[in-house]
Amino acid sequence: MIDLEKTMVREIKYVNKLGDNTTVNLESSVKYDSNYDKQEKRSLGKVFLKVGDEDGKKDFFLRIEFHGVFRIDEDLEPDVVSNETYKLLYPHLQAYVSSVTALSGIPPLRLPSFQ
Repeated sequence: MIDLEKTMVREIKYVNKLGDNTTVNLESSVKYDSNYDKQEKRSLGKVFLKVGDEDGKKDFFLRIEFHGVFRIDEDLEPDVVSNETYKLLYPHLQAYVSSVTALSGIPPLRLPSFQ
């Protein structure tokens, strides 16, 4: 069993220079790194998210480094831990991004669902 013990935002950069009622096409990238310690039965997952306007003008930009600390109660291979911890952490990142953007006065940015 894998339990998410806590989440942390380690870094955030947010730029919004868009005018009211402006529509922009966004592109995004997500990277994930998992540091699994089998002896300690713990894993630190790190998501690196970048979202920005696809024309490169930097009128809208969001970069987040989002961490999750996990307890692992069974003997699992590192690739399994990486996949499963990402699945557990990603919805928390989605909620955070949606909240940050909504609280900044724009419609909430919704990251795609994890498949």
